[in-house]
Formats: sequence, C-alpha cells, structure tokens
Amino acid sequence: MTDAEIEHGFMAAKILRLKLITASSKVSMAKRVAPFAEKHGIMVAFHNHAVTKDPDDLATMDHFRQVLAMSSMYRINLDVAHYAASGLDAVAALEALHDKITNMHVHDRKANDGASVPFGEGVTPAAQILKMNRDRGWKIPCFYELEYVGADGRDVIAETRRELDYEIRVLNEK
Repeated sequence: MTDAEIEHGFMAAKILRLKLITASSKVSMAKRVAPFAEKHGIMVAFHNHAVTKDPDDLATMDHFRQVLAMSSMYRINLDVAHYAASGLDAVAALEALHDKITNMHVHDRKANDGASVPFGEGVTPAAQILKMNRDRGWKIPCFYELEYVGADGRDVIAETRRELDYEIRVLNEK
C-alpha cells in the first residue's frame, strides 16, 4: 500500500467515527502504519496467523510485543486457533496480553498449521479461552470464524448453529 492509500483508509475510518481498525498485516507494514494511527487517534488491532517461520508475519508472542512497542495505538486481535495451530500456547498469550486484546477470533484447527475443523476436533483450547475470558471478567469480544465450511460441503447455517451451541454449552458450565 502507498502512504496515500493508508491515509485514505484512516480518513474513511474517521468519517465512519470508528475508534478501531482490525487488520491482518506484516510487522514491516505495522511500522509504516503507526504514524497514521497516531495522527488520526484510531487504534489498530493486528490479527495473527499461523506462519511462524516468516519473521515479518505476525504469529508469535515476540511478534505481538514487537508490534505493540511501535505505537500506543496498537492492540491485538488474537486468533486463538491460528495461535494454537502454530504449536503456541493460546491460553498463555491471552493471559499475557489480555489488556491489549480488543477482540478474539475463536474457532478450531488441527496442529502444525493444519486445517480448520469443528470445535473439539482440533488443538485450540476454545473452551478454556471462553471460560477464562468470562471468569476473569475481561469481556473481550469473541468472534466465531467458520473457516472449514465449503471444503467438505457442510451446511453453513447448520454448522454455525452447532458451533454456537458448543459455545453456549461451554459458557453455561462452571
């Protein structure tokens, strides 16, 4: 993106009276965006992925800390499934960064950057994450991502209902 395109994005956010933008990004892009976030007073929450081998990708705790140190306007949009699929501890990330997390993407994936799957079939500690957020009173909004539908022809509405029922069941447990 050019600086003009970055400026345009922030101007659009400002016109819409947004206080937060979430974005998938590279660490190098975060360096470029920082002055725009500060100029416009708009927070940017960076979304992580499971690409731990690329030092420019946002995937690990070190990447999170590196980006957060670039600007007081920076936050994290923690995707716990991507984090867990990387072989990293999503519960520890939530514990360490909860005050910098604006929202979480909660779904399930297989290990080793594996496929997205229904809750309970992968390595994501979704139940623990949801309960921890509830029990600690953090009130971090959690967004469910239905990423596995389509590959196997499942019904989107039925699968969304099944996943929502899982979350409700988990949150009704002690």
